[in-house]
Amino acid sequence: MSHVLTASLVAIDRARDFAERFALDMAETHKQSFVQRMRERYGYRVPVRREEWLPYDLAELIADYVRALEKLRQQVLQAEWIGEESKKLVPDQPLLPQIENITARYGADLSRRIYARLEHRRQQTEGVTHYIWGTEGDDRVRDSHAANEGHIFAWDNPPATGHPGEASNCRCSASPVKLPDDPPIEPVYPIESIIL
Repeated sequence: MSHVLTASLVAIDRARDFAERFALDMAETHKQSFVQRMRERYGYRVPVRREEWLPYDLAELIADYVRALEKLRQQVLQAEWIGEESKKLVPDQPLLPQIENITARYGADLSRRIYARLEHRRQQTEGVTHYIWGTEGDDRVRDSHAANEGHIFAWDNPPATGHPGEASNCRCSASPVKLPDDPPIEPVYPIESIIL
C-alpha cells in the first residue's frame, strides 16, 4: 500500500473519530446559544431539561456521516486495486488533498445538519410551533430555498423542501416565531423585581 493511500485512509479515520466528540461539543455550544437567543429575542427563560432525544439524534446524524466516509474509503481502496493511474478520484489531482477536501466538506455538512436538528428539537421542546425561513442570501442558495426566504412554516408541517438544514449542504436557518395563538411563555424577570 502506498504512502499516499495510507495517509488518505488515516485522514478518513481521523474524520470519523472526530465526529462524535465534535457533535457533543456542538450540542453544548448550541444549547448555550439557544438559551441566550430565546432570552434576548423573546424574554423567555429556557428551563434546564433532560434531552433524552439528544444521543439518538446525534447518533443518527453521525451514522450518516460515517456511511459517507466508509463509501469514500471503499472508493479509495478500489482505486488502489485497479492500479496507480486510477488512484485519483478526480483525474490529474493528487489523492490526499482530494480526500482532505472531501472529508472537510462532509464535516461541514455534518455540522450544519447537527445545528439544524438541534434547533428544530429545542424550539419544539420549548413550545415554538413555527419558524421563519432564512437563507444566506448569496448565489449558492438553491432556488427552492430562496423561494422560502422570509416565509413562516410550522415545525409539524414542513415545506416540500424539508426544514432548513435538512438537505445536504443547506445553510438555511429557522428563526423561532411566536404566533398569537401559541401558548404563553414564561417571562424572564430581572432579579431586582423579585427581591423584597
